[in-house]
Amino acid sequence: MICRHCGKAIRMEPKPRDLGLLLHALTYRVPVEDKITKKWIETARKHCKVKPERLAVFQGEDYARFWEYMEDRRGRRLAWLKETGEMPPYGWTPLKDGEPDHSKAILGMKMYRRTLAKLKAKHRRNPDFNQLSKRYLATQKTHSPAKKLRALNDVQARLVMQLKIESGDITMDDYFTLSSAILPKS
Repeated sequence: MICRHCGKAIRMEPKPRDLGLLLHALTYRVPVEDKITKKWIETARKHCKVKPERLAVFQGEDYARFWEYMEDRRGRRLAWLKETGEMPPYGWTPLKDGEPDHSKAILGMKMYRRTLAKLKAKHRRNPDFNQLSKRYLATQKTHSPAKKLRALNDVQARLVMQLKIESGDITMDDYFTLSSAILPKS
């Protein structure tokens, strides 16, 4: 296929999920020192519950690049073992020369999905201005100046967070700063 925007040839369709599972099993479950043989492929096929006819399709030339990449990954893991004397951790492969490290970006995306994305969705579904006003009115009944200041800071942090979420310009730094000012539920 040709890209309608830039005119370059588009790579084939993405890797099927069952092929990805099979290649993952061959990469990380087969000992690094062993070669990938038909016996190992058959063991991984049974483990991943891939049908033999589907495996035959995967071993065709349409999917050869995925198999080559799996062998490259196993080669890098073997080189790591020989260099350091330790097995690389399960699920991790050393980077190629010149390959950028995306681990911090991936960690950031996971952190965003676990925290801020959930909070944004919650505020979209149920904006809690009534809850904020109730919290503010509850601070008026507090007599201790220290408790009143903490409660007002809590209301202010929640209000700022809600306004930033609604305006769409909240960052992870804002989230962590404001969430540290919010009192835990009691």
